[in-house]
Amino acid sequence: MKTLIQISRQLILVGLISFLTTSQSVGQVITRVLSPDDQFEKYIPWYNPNDKIPIVRTPLVDVEAILEEDSRTGREMPRIGIKQEVAFSTEDGLLTQNGNYSLWSMALYSESAKSISIRFDETHLPDHAIMFLYNEETRFIVGPIKQNDFRNGTYRSDYINGDHVKLIIFFPSDGLENDLALSINTFDHGIILFRVFDDDFEGSEDCNVNVACEEGNGWECQSESVCKIIHSSIGSCTGSLINNDCCDLTPFILTADHCVAGLPVDDYLYRFNYQSPQCNPNGETPPSQWITYFGSQIRANWGGTDFGLVELLDDPSSGMSFAGWDRTNQTPSNTTFIHHPSGDVKKITFDNGTSTPTGNFYNFNLTPGMNGDFGTLEGGSSGCPKYNSDQRIIGQQSGGSPHRILCTTTNSDNDDGRFDISWEGNGTNATRLRNWLGASTNPNTMDCMDHPYITGPDALCTQPRTFTLINNMPCIKNVQWEVSPSYLLASPSSGSGNSANLWAKPNVKGNATITFTLTSNGCDPIELEKDFWIGEPNFDLFYNGPSQPCLGDVVTVFARPIPNDQDLQIINWQVSGCGQISSTAPGINAVVIEAINCVGWMRVCATAKNECGTKQVCRNIYIKKCNGTEDGPINPRSISDDENSEKIEINVFPNPSNDYINVSCDNCDIDSNMKVSVLSPDGSIMQFNSFDNNTSKIDMTQMLSGLYILKVDIVGEIYYKKIIKI
Repeated sequence: MKTLIQISRQLILVGLISFLTTSQSVGQVITRVLSPDDQFEKYIPWYNPNDKIPIVRTPLVDVEAILEEDSRTGREMPRIGIKQEVAFSTEDGLLTQNGNYSLWSMALYSESAKSISIRFDETHLPDHAIMFLYNEETRFIVGPIKQNDFRNGTYRSDYINGDHVKLIIFFPSDGLENDLALSINTFDHGIILFRVFDDDFEGSEDCNVNVACEEGNGWECQSESVCKIIHSSIGSCTGSLINNDCCDLTPFILTADHCVAGLPVDDYLYRFNYQSPQCNPNGETPPSQWITYFGSQIRANWGGTDFGLVELLDDPSSGMSFAGWDRTNQTPSNTTFIHHPSGDVKKITFDNGTSTPTGNFYNFNLTPGMNGDFGTLEGGSSGCPKYNSDQRIIGQQSGGSPHRILCTTTNSDNDDGRFDISWEGNGTNATRLRNWLGASTNPNTMDCMDHPYITGPDALCTQPRTFTLINNMPCIKNVQWEVSPSYLLASPSSGSGNSANLWAKPNVKGNATITFTLTSNGCDPIELEKDFWIGEPNFDLFYNGPSQPCLGDVVTVFARPIPNDQDLQIINWQVSGCGQISSTAPGINAVVIEAINCVGWMRVCATAKNECGTKQVCRNIYIKKCNGTEDGPINPRSISDDENSEKIEINVFPNPSNDYINVSCDNCDIDSNMKVSVLSPDGSIMQFNSFDNNTSKIDMTQMLSGLYILKVDIVGEIYYKKIIKI
């Protein structure tokens, strides 16, 4: 690893990212595409475009030769990436000390790549460390990524457009860099761009219809369950989170057998919410984000109906849904597909004809633009759900010949694996759906279900507030709730039902969790949690700049709530000592400070409020000359009472004192400006006063008893005195 260095004096404004103040479920990571006028600083507060990041270059990939080999061997699924082996570690990056935190950074470059996905192995992030992956040119950001997003040291990132990916890891306190272990042994050299909002998308047929169009109205629950499945082995397929008869939120995904059989599903990516917010994109790029889950395991699959059922290795979160299904034997008409054709953003397709049961499959005609049909199916649609008029899944897309239906084509050779046949499959747990989706009551139908969630305040005080479980489960559940730790509450800490009225004890603070437990006969219990803060705000300050800035530097200080899911509102910034406020950014809890012409300590304080009250947090930053004379922090043990100028004498009386001390200057000009600071033994500024004459009075009534240092600045000349509060 490159040597720990101090960053340059040229700094930029950064702010606190919005999602550092919101909770993130374990295992899910957000991918964002920023609009041209959006700023990286809004999402990565320590981002600096002037930072020098070391680049590691990968061997050249002969894409044409690999695609020719695919053609020769008859590869069915189109590629999206080519797996490459590398050997990069922590030592290939650069560790820098930046203000009161550290950064580790590296850029992985693969020539001619259109996109890149990185796999981490044997990797450990220190406590409270946060990682982002990004590319400025393509406006992609993946993160925040934390230690709990790694599984046994392994994590695979979503694809990021561009021929390089920058990695940056934030350490919020010193000394944690020794706990960082990072290893990259493989990555995917992407051969496609993930276009999101431009006119031609990713090359799917132009008759396809976005789910944001009016044709998607009323299909929101079903749409939120659909995901794009990504891996270099398969290219892409489509799958859907699917409900079971216990409604227990088990993250089963139904897709096609040919998308999972014999393939490394533990390395798959499942991308949800990959859709356009616009029906007809105009070429402009609105902000977007989607959620990607890493890893799964096969629960059941059978080539007889071409179905595959996998289970995500991490639990899904609120904002997602679980599709319903119908296992009765039927001849459906007016069927609907929600899918990712050619890996494109999510589309909805409608077939107004009748799907004829033919053995284990439904055969149907699809004529885009005619007979009430709209949209079409393509490669990447494989595994997508087929819904009946009751909006329940009755099968999954298997394919046909040709597999891609052009917008001008009528094709009658399209097959969907029948859900009712897959229910019993080939008669074993590993080849049928029944044991996974209907083991408790074996129902004929299930309805779509939004993921339940909990509403309530992020901060609880002494006034009663209500926490409510929002739950539309089609399954009957008994609900109990409990709050931990209970000693923070004056209200009852447990009860039953979907609502809990809570209030805190006075003068307490801490993090608490309310847990709703849902139970029903024959089913495993479900637990849903919400963290909240009790008491006045709790936060810390970090500053972007050298550990000891120089005169004339600009330092940005940003506030980060502890814990991260607090809603932090900074109402006031104060700067005293050797600094002055240049500008503030209230929406992102940041302040820009100029180190004025003063050598010594600068004290920055932020005051935040919530329903429970206010709290002030301060940070001391030492300003040095940087002109060849390296001034360091004050060491009180080295200060003696005779360290004053021969011409100017500072007098302090009474000393010791229990209320006020007077400060006077002999031999000073009558109109000399005198700046007086009271410092704690560790150099923290306790008070700062400025006087336009050579006498002053310092109020010590609110200070604790003990030794302090009096710092007097007279026209740039610094004098120190020991003072004692009794």
